[in-house]
Amino acid sequence: MAAIVAHESSPKTATLRVPTQLGEGTVASVTIRDTLTVVITDVQFTRDQRDDFHEDSEMIELNYVLAGDLICSVNNEPFRMQSPTQAISYFHQSNVTLKTAANQRVQKVEIRMTPERLLSYFVETKERAMIMSFLQRQLGQITQHTLTPIIKQRVYEILHCSYEGSFKALYIEAKVIELLVATFAKQTSKRLPNASETHKLQRIKAIILAELDQPHTVNSLASRVHLSDNKARQGFKQLFGVPIITFLRQQRMEKAAWLLEVEGLTVTDTAVALCYSNMSNFTVAFRNYFGCNPSHYLKLKIMMITHD
Repeated sequence: MAAIVAHESSPKTATLRVPTQLGEGTVASVTIRDTLTVVITDVQFTRDQRDDFHEDSEMIELNYVLAGDLICSVNNEPFRMQSPTQAISYFHQSNVTLKTAANQRVQKVEIRMTPERLLSYFVETKERAMIMSFLQRQLGQITQHTLTPIIKQRVYEILHCSYEGSFKALYIEAKVIELLVATFAKQTSKRLPNASETHKLQRIKAIILAELDQPHTVNSLASRVHLSDNKARQGFKQLFGVPIITFLRQQRMEKAAWLLEVEGLTVTDTAVALCYSNMSNFTVAFRNYFGCNPSHYLKLKIMMITHD
């Protein structure tokens, strides 16, 4: 969205409007405090948009996508934010690529805050310990969750906030706090892996992401980090919210979309790059994940570009 130009600004808010030659809509940034910013996006582009940028600030990011389908890559880890979804990430430094397809409305709310700001909302020792543990687990990670009705309602309230000035900042921060409650309250009773197990489970995730072209199994991954199969299965799902093999399949399909759309590989080359020696197996896996064959998926993208 580098081509978006400034429309209006104040010490607390800034609104960027999409030029008519690129599409329509706005991106509004509300800086509630130096340590807390909320970005509200409601746009639609007439052509595919790709943005590459580097961030070196230590921020927790909570992204809520209400409409649209975004393809992202953070530090070479591709993932898709397909509405409705919530993505939580925490990086000290990150290289980000964001691709937004043409002719689709994108509505999302992004909350960016420092770890200190997040901790400031929790005063009880047990609660602060839970948040500290979350920060340690989340560092360098991206996790996605489905939007519950409560979370979706709070995000809609931020998106359609009609207040201005200080009232707007107060209202949005109140909704941010409600979202934090909805996100973290359920974790207080959840048993999570200990620090040693967490480190090993994060290594499993890193191995999968670095070696999507390898024929991994639960046993092979667990053996590499010296965990039992059972602890690897249970711990991975507890930590990342999805079974190991499901995560592996998801990441292969997200990488497939990235290679087809962004890198321009053929369907055959994409299948080979992702450890599929049998094209029919790749086609079935792709269709199960995206709802259409990879060749049809590419045709749809070409039609969208041609129509534009």
